[in-house]
Amino acid sequence: MRHCLTGGLLVLFLAGAGHASQNEILPGTDAKATLQAAEQGDVTAQLKMGRLYTFGSFSPQDQAEATKWFTKAAEQGNAEAQCHLGEFYSHGAEGLPQDADKAIALFRKSAEQGSICGQYNLGVDLTHGKGSLSGMSEQDRMSEAAHWYRKAAEQGYVRAQVNLGALYSSGQGVEADILEAVKWYDKAAKQGDPMAFYNLAKIEADISKGRHPEDRVYIYIDYTLAIEGFSRAGRRELEEQVRADRSSFGECYVKIDKNFPSMAARFSGLS
Repeated sequence: MRHCLTGGLLVLFLAGAGHASQNEILPGTDAKATLQAAEQGDVTAQLKMGRLYTFGSFSPQDQAEATKWFTKAAEQGNAEAQCHLGEFYSHGAEGLPQDADKAIALFRKSAEQGSICGQYNLGVDLTHGKGSLSGMSEQDRMSEAAHWYRKAAEQGYVRAQVNLGALYSSGQGVEADILEAVKWYDKAAKQGDPMAFYNLAKIEADISKGRHPEDRVYIYIDYTLAIEGFSRAGRRELEEQVRADRSSFGECYVKIDKNFPSMAARFSGLS
């Protein structure tokens, strides 16, 4: 059985500091009728108007107009509008200065209503200690981040699945559990996420040092899956790091618990 050579630190990437955005296209939207309904207080129409102005669908992009409509819908308690408005406060928008704490408050309102967008974004801000969250202890912040990532991950959001896997791998905010990490990376990998493939490949460095039980099967991890995914995503710096790892380590057999046969089906070299 061939193993990879190992060296350096085990690097596990979070899915990124960016935020989730519910930016679905709105096919068939009648902008005139939607505007009329929005002006009459229809919260769904107000949300649609905000998205139309945000993404330039059927109208020029206009952050000020988007902010107006998201604010109206958010004030009526719409979770997705709260998240969109939170993103504007997080990054700053036309006529709207950055305000991390306002963003966090909106993400929390959204998250508590079950919005994937709100749950993931709140997890990200907790992870990075944005605004007043920097006053929390790291353990409390990361524990709460794990809570919200899990909520979004259970709804199938791939970035949350990768981040939750990273927390289980590192033991930040949760008890370190390599099998839980693999479980969430596996779910993300099924959706074709390159970060998940990369993190799975990197786990071999830890396993090869004998830190985990021996009653596992070996599965062949092809770094090419990660390279191609990062290339498509335009993540040049990560693509180059994976290429360097492949050059140093070669292709790898990774021990994966037998509870994850779906992973085996996607990789060659199972033995």
